[in-house]
Amino acid sequence: NYDIFNRGYHHPVTTEAARRAVLAYYGCLPFIDAQIGLILETLERQGLADNTIVIIFSDHGFQLGEHGLWSKYTLFEQSTRVPLLVRVPGTTTKGAACDEMVELVDLVPTLCELLNMPQASNLEGTSFVPLLTRPGRPWKKAAFTICSIAGHVGRSVRTKRFRYAEWRSKRSMAAELYDLAADPWEQNNLVSDPKHAEEV
Repeated sequence: NYDIFNRGYHHPVTTEAARRAVLAYYGCLPFIDAQIGLILETLERQGLADNTIVIIFSDHGFQLGEHGLWSKYTLFEQSTRVPLLVRVPGTTTKGAACDEMVELVDLVPTLCELLNMPQASNLEGTSFVPLLTRPGRPWKKAAFTICSIAGHVGRSVRTKRFRYAEWRSKRSMAAELYDLAADPWEQNNLVSDPKHAEEV
């Protein structure tokens, strides 16, 4: 039960406030799209498009009423999954898509490899340069997320099919398991289902 660890952040929202929040959120999308377009057009106009790496990403997702929640600070898919678009002249194929998992901690190792720069030994990420040339190749088995809110620390392991999450504080622990293939909106917590003990 999400409320176990979300007291104080689970506010009732009026229909009008929800409508305005969703409109504002979706209003940001064409604005950001236009700004990206300006940058790409400027690179073309200045003759820099053929030697400039372009990476577009965000820091987190956002709840828009899913699970009765607003904002971020969760381990659900809406908060943890983010866009990532990469263009490396001479390497990436225009319009190619990759369904493999990468993490934001992978960005620095990837840029280091692309720019032939030495990498610090304490980096946790993995360069995803191999995916830029072969987007369909097998890759990571899981992605990891950590989130802290209201005295609770949440940790999540996301595989292609499942998300397992634990929220812990000094006094309590709550766990969740979702089968994202069968339940992409994460409505049915399977953590106590004996049939899923192996996944847990």
